[in-house]
Amino acid sequence: MNIRPGYVARWSLILLLLALWLPQKNAQAIEFNTDVLDVSDRSRVDLSEFSQAGYLMPGTYLMTIKINDRNELPEQKVTFLPPAGESRGSIACITPDIVAQMGLKGSVRRGLRYWQQGKCLDLHSLKGVTARGDLGNASLYLSIPQAWLEYTSVDWEPPSAWDNGIPGILLDYNLNA
Repeated sequence: MNIRPGYVARWSLILLLLALWLPQKNAQAIEFNTDVLDVSDRSRVDLSEFSQAGYLMPGTYLMTIKINDRNELPEQKVTFLPPAGESRGSIACITPDIVAQMGLKGSVRRGLRYWQQGKCLDLHSLKGVTARGDLGNASLYLSIPQAWLEYTSVDWEPPSAWDNGIPGILLDYNLNA
């Protein structure tokens, strides 16, 4: 089979450029056409917040917290706040109560930083941790490196997930005739 010189190199270059161009096409911001809105003053409507993928308006939402898509914490209120010094976007406020349920190692918990007067976890204090809210599933997805977490298994819960149980009493009797 005769292959002309430069033929393979030319096609390799074309495929490489195509592979680099395709992912960037989907990363563009979304722009909305305000002409479809049935309002009298369209110039005062700002839809730029919704051009970001996964944007949630600041507020409090009832969400299930999923850690690494495996461990699930019960449904609880999660507040989304605007980032400090910015007017756009929102960041999940992970309270110290939620942090206590996440199953972090003790050495990791001691090095955490908080913002909002100690009410919200600073995600930058844990390298590699990300948080993403999803209103469609009413879930907050936390991605935490395994190195920061206590051992977990399907058959075992870490001590941070234990509760004290419920108070009870046990009565026993014995009869001899």
